[in-house]
Amino acid sequence: MVDPSHSFHIADYAVFGLTILISIGIGIYYALSGGRQRTTSEYLVGGRAMKFLPVAISLMVSFESSIMMLGMPAEAYVYGIQLWWSCMGYMVSQFLSVIIMVPLLHPLRITSAYEYLQYRFNSTGVRLLGTVLGMLTYVWYMGIVLFGPAIALEAVTGFPQWGSIFVVAFVAVIYTSIGGLKAVIWTDVFQAFVMYAGMLAVLIKGTSDAGGPSKVWEIASKGGRLNFFNFDFDPRVRHTFWNLFFGSIIRGFGLAFNQSTVQRVSATKTQREARWVLLIVAPAFFLSLSLALYEGTVAYAFYETRGCDPLASKIITNPNQIIPLTVMDIFTNVPGMPGLFLASLFSASLSTLSSGLSSLSALLWADILKPRIGEVSDFKATLIAKFSVVVFGLLGCGVAVLVSLIGGPMTQSFSKSVKRAPWLPPASTAMCLANATSSGLTTPAAIALNGFANDLVNSSASAAGYDDGYGFYYTGYTLPSTPGGNKPGEVNPRYLISFFDHLFCFLPECLLKRLRCGDDYTKATYDDYVPPLKGTYLDTEMNILPEQNEKEHMLQKPEIRSHASENDVTGNDVSNGAIKNAETNGGNDVHTVKM
Repeated sequence: MVDPSHSFHIADYAVFGLTILISIGIGIYYALSGGRQRTTSEYLVGGRAMKFLPVAISLMVSFESSIMMLGMPAEAYVYGIQLWWSCMGYMVSQFLSVIIMVPLLHPLRITSAYEYLQYRFNSTGVRLLGTVLGMLTYVWYMGIVLFGPAIALEAVTGFPQWGSIFVVAFVAVIYTSIGGLKAVIWTDVFQAFVMYAGMLAVLIKGTSDAGGPSKVWEIASKGGRLNFFNFDFDPRVRHTFWNLFFGSIIRGFGLAFNQSTVQRVSATKTQREARWVLLIVAPAFFLSLSLALYEGTVAYAFYETRGCDPLASKIITNPNQIIPLTVMDIFTNVPGMPGLFLASLFSASLSTLSSGLSSLSALLWADILKPRIGEVSDFKATLIAKFSVVVFGLLGCGVAVLVSLIGGPMTQSFSKSVKRAPWLPPASTAMCLANATSSGLTTPAAIALNGFANDLVNSSASAAGYDDGYGFYYTGYTLPSTPGGNKPGEVNPRYLISFFDHLFCFLPECLLKRLRCGDDYTKATYDDYVPPLKGTYLDTEMNILPEQNEKEHMLQKPEIRSHASENDVTGNDVSNGAIKNAETNGGNDVHTVKM
């Protein structure tokens, strides 16, 4: 039942409503300005002419959803701040992506991240498998992102979960479907400011109410929340330095090569601007995640000072509700501030949801529909992409409702005997007990406190046999996802990049040669490459046949291949005229050549 003192003021609704209206307004603006989103190039990749700063902000908030706003503070409150090593791992992977991912993918001018799989492995099946798995992941992820603010809004206002789910989805679908990637990027920029305003307001007021920064740190240390260092090598331990830091580096590469990142990198004009995107994202994303973890620490210090842990006293039943409750408690007499936090929470969800919708639309068109329906006008292709946004929005709502019915994304487990990490001891409950026992020891609050203590003791069960496998730390699940290799000469060097030569160029050649394991692609040239004699290599527009030796040679040149890969957006074919124009163009920028 919602606390009567936790009701929203009209100022809160005004702040929240203004955020929603501005987001929709940005979508309407880009639907009516410029090219009016009439081509797939403008709609899916912003005309490949976006500036790096808004693209960087957009990419950063694409990964900063309600999971970060609610889940990471809850993690710090219940388990401590050890997840900070994961933030470090993500930052390292993003810095590495600057010299690995950008020079590899930006010149290809692709729309779908999975186009690269086809070029890399010369297989449409691999590309299609990656696309299907990626789309399923996005739809499920959007459902969880929708579910996050729904439980928060229900906790503080009593607004039904399903209503919140459909409101957020409706707003995201509206501005994404009519405004395209440009609207997504610029609403992300606006929503980023709202997110940070909400987070900083909670941090500043919460820290002040808890007694200041040094007091917060002191309380967190006494409560065991500053558990940075755990060097246990047991793979069943939930969080250690090893699985958090190195596991997040590997998972971070997954974020760098996913559709949202590739789509934004491809939206920039030059490789230099694409590098700047990730150079900005790396420290900014690290800062955001660190602030979210510190927010949970502040909440713990606040309730320790207050003397009543809300989880132990069953004021709330889900750790994800700790921050919304903290907001309502510290801003009880400050109209507008709870609305600002709610706006920041919904902004986080909207940014991630709109990015997912735009990515799914691009994947559906570039990887599934276009290769099968053949040539259609750019106007019709854009209409299909816009309609798909609506369909995927409905699917995301369905997943969110499903998640709400099963009780949340973390309620299911493959085994009931898996050893689970116990929660750290709660904050002080002295004031809760004082209130609970004032009418007798059998009050609900007193019973809840006893039950919470028992949960801490009995939170682990012995696992044996196959159950041990289910206890493997979750951050290691990405290890088997590393791609396979090819023999030298089987892949066009354009689709490869030398990892060791880029990262360890200071090492002597004799050592680098051993690190390459015999595969030295650094000296390979396009003339050395002999493509397969059968099958489609350059997407669906050009068949590589034995008798096409002269054209084949030209298509392997970087500038011609860049043109051919651009075909996924323009819908044009590589013609003899284009090849001749490119030949006479010499070393100039091939993008000035008309097809």
